[in-house]
Amino acid sequence: MGSPCAEHRRKHDETVSRPDRVGIAIRLVAMGALLVALAVRGLPPVVGSLNETWEAFALVGAVIVAGWAGVRSGVFDRLGRRVAPSAASRVLAGVAILLWVFVLSGLTNLDVAVVAATPLALVIAAERGLDGGLVALGVAQVAHAGSILLPTANLTTLLVLGPAARSDVSYLRQAWLAWLLVGVVTLAVLGPLASRRGRSPTTVRTDWSLTRIGLDLAGMFVLASSLRALVPNGIGFGTGYWSAAVGTSTLAAAVNNLPAAAAVHVTSRAAAWGAVAGLAMGPNLLLTGSVASVIVRRMAREGDVQMNLRTFTLVGFGLVPAQLAAAFVGLRVVGALRG
Repeated sequence: MGSPCAEHRRKHDETVSRPDRVGIAIRLVAMGALLVALAVRGLPPVVGSLNETWEAFALVGAVIVAGWAGVRSGVFDRLGRRVAPSAASRVLAGVAILLWVFVLSGLTNLDVAVVAATPLALVIAAERGLDGGLVALGVAQVAHAGSILLPTANLTTLLVLGPAARSDVSYLRQAWLAWLLVGVVTLAVLGPLASRRGRSPTTVRTDWSLTRIGLDLAGMFVLASSLRALVPNGIGFGTGYWSAAVGTSTLAAAVNNLPAAAAVHVTSRAAAWGAVAGLAMGPNLLLTGSVASVIVRRMAREGDVQMNLRTFTLVGFGLVPAQLAAAFVGLRVVGALRG
């Protein structure tokens, strides 16, 4: 019988050699959606849809590539270490690493945040004896909550709001208070949860190549464009904040946030903000609601810890309504819901 260390190395090597099932699934579904769109709608509408969405994907792709450079250079790791120093108490370390994820998601991008911060979060979990599964759960849910600060922080925002959001500085002026209040609510719940003792990660590995980034983003681009061509008039959820927030949250959890964003159509400012909030935080209702959550779970499993699906959903069902309410208050106070 082999030693524990040898057994652990064997499991780790097996994990490293596993195929990229998430990326393969994205590309297969994207090709299927494209073929259906071409068969149902024809070539001109599909080409038109591709023209509508390519700029949003190109912009987010540039942000993600910049994030990749930050990960490879170690910039994010060093900054994160300053936020959550090893000398910090167990509770403070758990809260601090989630605060870092929240800020990183808002200022860069949801996917950048989970790939850059998850390895560090799991390392800190191992150092402080924290429950790796709960830390990973916190990272995934906090990253989604933080992705409403800038349009580029979440691709779904660009797909819903269109070209105007890419250069409109008024977006930040309207979103900042909602983002801040959502952060307070989210960290108040997930900070103590992520600070619990439990099974700690044994290894941490991240594999985030530019080739993989490009393939995943290309697959999502084809998928979103195909769905937009198939639903040219979009799916509406009324003109109010709450109808749009609840509707898009449910849709994102059910079919994944990116396809949901490609199909959503908004007709008022309040509904647009409801959709932004719902598509950002709705994926926290189910693990499969976002590719980012799946990535975090995979990284946790590479550390030999499990991110419990039931716990993820229970936390999401309790937290998402409070997050949507916090966003509503922030948007209402700054006047973003008028007009």
